[in-house]
Amino acid sequence: MPSRRRLMGVALAAVTLLAAWGNAAEDLEVRGFGTGTVGGAGGRVLMVTRLDDDAEKPAPGMLRWALLQKGPRVIRFAKSGTIGLEAPLRLERGGQVTVDGASAPAAGITLTGWAVEFSRCEDVILTHLRIRNGSREVRRWLRKEKLERPRGSHGLDCVELRECRRVVLDHLSLEWSCDELLAVIRCQDVTVQHCLMAEPLAGTALHPYGDRHAFGILASASTLTLHHCVLAHYWMRGPQFEANDRRHGDTWPVRMEAVANLFADFGRSGSRITAGVEDHRDEAVGARFDFHLVGNAYLDCGGTKRAIELVTKHGWHPGVHCWAAENWWQPQGTEGFQPGAPVALEDGTPWKKAGSPWRRVMVAGPLFESPATPSPDLGGDGLARLLEEAGCSRERDAVDQRIVEEVKQRLVRPVTTRPRTRR
Repeated sequence: MPSRRRLMGVALAAVTLLAAWGNAAEDLEVRGFGTGTVGGAGGRVLMVTRLDDDAEKPAPGMLRWALLQKGPRVIRFAKSGTIGLEAPLRLERGGQVTVDGASAPAAGITLTGWAVEFSRCEDVILTHLRIRNGSREVRRWLRKEKLERPRGSHGLDCVELRECRRVVLDHLSLEWSCDELLAVIRCQDVTVQHCLMAEPLAGTALHPYGDRHAFGILASASTLTLHHCVLAHYWMRGPQFEANDRRHGDTWPVRMEAVANLFADFGRSGSRITAGVEDHRDEAVGARFDFHLVGNAYLDCGGTKRAIELVTKHGWHPGVHCWAAENWWQPQGTEGFQPGAPVALEDGTPWKKAGSPWRRVMVAGPLFESPATPSPDLGGDGLARLLEEAGCSRERDAVDQRIVEEVKQRLVRPVTTRPRTRR
């Protein structure tokens, strides 16, 4: 039988270990609007010890169970592998949580099947996870419900943030969504950094609109920083900053920035900004919508002429302004990047040749400054370093390796209806 002293030593070691685990959030270097996010720091450590999921009755040891608990908590993983979600993994009116995928052994953690969603949550950190929805669960659900396509977009993104505050998404690999890879709607103080996002799916039966919805990032009515991410093999919206979803009573400014990202192999356009408001226009009267696209690299593998697209179909709102500067551009068939990524309207007209009021949207200088503003540092070896570090890169798996190599080789990959699991 172990001695009392030995048992006390083991207990003390365990407490020390738990305390160290509880400080996982402090190891992140966060830039931009999400710098104040603490996640679950100082709270309990909850270990994920099993890789199954039960949407109806989640049990201790499951990721879903740990996420749904109350109070500050750091979720860590005793196993590596794939968790097949039975339903969207959703947390509502909660938060104070860090999901630390870097704690998993070797191969890390991959979530498949459905979206990860946070609604009205505060202080959330997700780091070093792969989230790959795929189409199988959606198709299975459609057959069960006898539907031709989904009635709404719930569960179809890889990650959705809605009406949240203080969120950091760090070193995530997001692939094979049936809607956007990422949606950020009416959120405050969000940073998305060092993520690899690629290959949204384009099946007409996978999206409520019935179109080939292989889109990247949708963001509206938020304070958001997107920096040092790679987005590849998509049709458009990398990101799309929208002048939508503002509501009476919102007190925060709409300020969204994309800094030092690489956008590669886009079908229609790399990034988009909307000049007008699509719905609830009365609630946007007098509001400002300030956007920055700074220091990004646009790698046009498919021959489009729109690195940045100014969307005019919803008209013009006088509060919409965008500063686009120091963006680089490599057109198809050329060597090396050149300064001045083109900004054009939907019909291809360069914005400088467009009539009023469209020219009023683009401004000559910065509109705001975010906390710990990221540096647009893709010169020199910056681009190579970005590709090396993006996504769940501590143990990069075959899918992420393939995507990164395709970007390096400037390969064109048409959007597809099913995940690419082979080279």
